Amino acid sequence: MTNVDEFTATDWKAPSKEQLALFFIQCRNAKAKFESKIKRIEGLMEAVNRELLSRMVTTGEEGFKVAGATVSRKKLIKVSCAAEGWQQFYTFLLDEAMRIKDSGGDPTQVFSFLHKRISSENVHEYMETHEGMPPPCINVLPEYSVVIRANNATKSDSPQEVIL
Repeated sequence: MTNVDEFTATDWKAPSKEQLALFFIQCRNAKAKFESKIKRIEGLMEAVNRELLSRMVTTGEEGFKVAGATVSRKKLIKVSCAAEGWQQFYTFLLDEAMRIKDSGGDPTQVFSFLHKRISSENVHEYMETHEGMPPPCINVLPEYSVVIRANNATKSDSPQEVIL
């Protein structure tokens, strides 16, 4: 019997599709247990972090050393745009692009305010109205995967282990 925790590579062609599907469910269940533990540990770490930060603010310390660790306060700047502010921000970007262009610069510099991510939904909508063609320089690569859902018999906490 192969335990998920002790599992190593195998010849994937040997097991039946039923065995593979059930083994996948076992792996997903094992992963969920680890993720639960990780969330708990991250919560503990965050609580300690908050407590240390609170103490450092109270004492005015920027950092300190203890045996085995150095603790320092770090300033993070979180930036966001209010939901109702996007239109105003877009107008700012257009105005800034025009100012840069008028001064002889590259107006596309304004895109440095944004992350380099493409909206899959918007590209898909564009392609629907442009005979399946994506916008210039955009690569669209379909990927297929398999979706494996546990049925009621395998949703129990201790499904039968699969022998591979």
